[in-house]
Amino acid sequence: MPYIKRMQKAGNVIFVNKYHTYRYNDPDISQRERRRVKYQKTSEKQQAINDRNSAQRFVEYGCENFTPGIAMFIRFGYRREEKPESLEAAHELFRKFLKKLKRKNKELKYMGVAEEGSKGGLHHHLLAEDVDLNELCKLWPYGEVKVVRTYTGELSQLISYLTKGELDDMVEEKDRAKQHKGVKRLLRTKSANLHKPQKAIKKIVKAKTFTERPKSVKVDGVMYDVKAGSEYMGVTEDGYLYQRYILIRRDSDRRVT
Repeated sequence: MPYIKRMQKAGNVIFVNKYHTYRYNDPDISQRERRRVKYQKTSEKQQAINDRNSAQRFVEYGCENFTPGIAMFIRFGYRREEKPESLEAAHELFRKFLKKLKRKNKELKYMGVAEEGSKGGLHHHLLAEDVDLNELCKLWPYGEVKVVRTYTGELSQLISYLTKGELDDMVEEKDRAKQHKGVKRLLRTKSANLHKPQKAIKKIVKAKTFTERPKSVKVDGVMYDVKAGSEYMGVTEDGYLYQRYILIRRDSDRRVT
């Protein structure tokens, strides 16, 4: 039974997805039936798929555009009397702040989120390079500005944190909700000058299935190792097996500061 292997390179990591699908695996399904099955998904299920794909793309953009050990992870809070009325209002306020910051530094690249807690609290996270902290504090008069150190090896885990569990396959839905119980909603934004990751490589592999434990591979003459803990295997609602994992360029510095 053949399967599809999708490899998306972004910075010093490669996101690998392997999955079976009725489009290639069931010879008894006609082309018309395949199209019918494809569009039969409920809007709720399709929205969940769209949300996950959007979150995955967000992580890919971050890995492609930011330098481990240099990019700063910054948290912005609000004083009680300065708190906006809604997440949407906070998101718009944050975007205006970023535009002001951008006018000060036209080369600035950034990715950020506006986050609403389960008790109504609002704050923001920003990933950016070459920012002046004094300038940040001047342009953000609403509350605390706190800089958090970032990983020096690769940024996928840090940026995935901004999605608050949308990409966390390795925990059950109820446990994921419990883990991120303090998060109610979030909205994402990024600067327009981010480089788009190169197009993913997708191919059909003529094999019965994929191995349970992926191995290191050489891509474009460079060795990539499997990121510990990133491997996950599951079954889709259609009953097909799938696998996801992350490869890290071997010469990357993986220390955490």
